[in-house]
Amino acid sequence: MTPDRIDTDQTDTFVADVIAAADAEAARLLQSPTDVSTAPLGPHRESMRRAKLLTAVFLEEGSAFAGSPAVVELAETYARILHDLQSPTGLFLGGDNVESPPDTGFTINDLGDILELARRSGDTRLDRVAEVLGGIADRAATALLAGGVHTPNHRWELSAALVRLHRHRPDPRLEARAREWLAEGVDIDADGLYSERSANYAVYVSNPSLLVISDVLDLPELRDVVARNLESTLGLIHPDGSVETVHSRRQDQREPRFPLAPYALHYRRLALETGRGDLAWAARVAASAAVIDPQT
Repeated sequence: MTPDRIDTDQTDTFVADVIAAADAEAARLLQSPTDVSTAPLGPHRESMRRAKLLTAVFLEEGSAFAGSPAVVELAETYARILHDLQSPTGLFLGGDNVESPPDTGFTINDLGDILELARRSGDTRLDRVAEVLGGIADRAATALLAGGVHTPNHRWELSAALVRLHRHRPDPRLEARAREWLAEGVDIDADGLYSERSANYAVYVSNPSLLVISDVLDLPELRDVVARNLESTLGLIHPDGSVETVHSRRQDQREPRFPLAPYALHYRRLALETGRGDLAWAARVAASAAVIDPQT
């Protein structure tokens, strides 16, 4: 039996689906008010989420909004909204936890991605967006260096923010602090489950955070940790393509089965890097569902 693999056709389809979903969201944002005060994740995270998506479609050649001045203008609007939400401490106001280092870290991670996209593109039309966001990043760095966390996964979210800040403006203190968090040891058990046993926090926090830390600090052992978690998740996938959560110690224990779709990018990456057919199979199943969040 030929093992599963990710071929060119699957990649083209996946990319096209992500672009289409991002374009649909960008079109909605261009027609919607910019008020983020009631956003479920809080105004600073929502402002950054929107700015990130708009920057991505602006730079994506396959997007209907590639090179759109209106998109850049709106991205700058959200960047300035974010600027106004930052307190003198460098942390953000609004959301569940006011002036919280890990909550700020979620936003700084998206911000760091925009700065890196702008840098790699060299597109001067993004200079004003990058200037506003770069100032926010600089003001947040001191607080994230000193700040603590609320939950186990926050250590990796905060560390990811630190290394993204270090990537943008190299500072040995940022790298050293991230390595201090890592020295505590990643909270993954012999079965490949993180201590919170949550699909939600694995796919949205721990796995993407550990992958970017691995990339920036050249720590391939962290990629292996993510691979272990993805392998353990294989045994939790139901025939309908959902992930079992009854064992979770977090909110998703009480929610309906968690969708596999958010895992698509991680399974695809690890399948391509390792050549593993089981991960490629999971990537295909995950990608067969609707794109839940095109910016991830």
